[in-house]
Amino acid sequence: MFEIINHEFKSKERSPIKSARATPIPITDLTVLAYTQKRALELKKNAYLQTIHENELTHEPLTGLDSYGIKSLSFEWKNQHQIDTRKLSNNCLAKEVYVRRSVAAQLAVINLQLRSCGLHLYVRSGYRHPKVQEMRFFYAKEKFGKKYATSRFALKEDLVGTDSVFPHSTGGAIDIEIWKGQERLEMGERGVPTGIFDLEFLFSKNPRHSNIQNMVSEKKLPKKILKGGTPDHWKEYRNNRRLLYHTMRGGGFYFILGEFWHWGLGDHLSGVAAKLLNENYYRPWYGEAQPLNQ
Repeated sequence: MFEIINHEFKSKERSPIKSARATPIPITDLTVLAYTQKRALELKKNAYLQTIHENELTHEPLTGLDSYGIKSLSFEWKNQHQIDTRKLSNNCLAKEVYVRRSVAAQLAVINLQLRSCGLHLYVRSGYRHPKVQEMRFFYAKEKFGKKYATSRFALKEDLVGTDSVFPHSTGGAIDIEIWKGQERLEMGERGVPTGIFDLEFLFSKNPRHSNIQNMVSEKKLPKKILKGGTPDHWKEYRNNRRLLYHTMRGGGFYFILGEFWHWGLGDHLSGVAAKLLNENYYRPWYGEAQPLNQ
């Protein structure tokens, strides 16, 4: 059963921010297998096959993040040129990001923790109507190609389970950043691998990770970068990703392999991370959320 977590950053020897930035993202044996044996698709399929485990949170409503003191700006609202709004009803888009009520409450706890350290959350996407999800996929496919679109957006074909829905359509998935004042903590730039573990592998000194380093380099890094080796300033991106990881995991949220900014709670796709973390008790509890009431 999911319970709202109220962890606090604690460290006697150094600030909690420095501690999180210096602590590697843990890599399990299952994570290594997911990279070396390309098991990510298998894990995703198995996660989508799970049935909804109903509890007191299953049918809770969507709520806006403004009332929880969390800054947000919906990517879908901001980039309406990527979708055909004529095919959408008025309750499909909003400037403010909406999520399930308990997700908002937990983000508020995390946000307060960060604010005590001079930082804060900025949420870019939360609930996404299924029609908006499909439109964004086809826009990305037309502009950047099917491979890119498939790597960024779930498809109906991915939803192999009878209960499974698009992660963002549950209201339990978010795309999130950490900001300091008016500036975002940078976690990458063009050409930097976007997987949550990628930079950990690239800078790892563990000989067991050498094959994965080659895989990440060969498939995800431009040739001009390969010639000069991994840039040192990418370590700053890695450290900021560590901060995001430990912050969100401390709040009970789950990552996905290919997007360091995507986190979820209660949705099917979060089951992939749960499996990698050996949390085999995890079961999704959110189905498709009811559209916004505006």
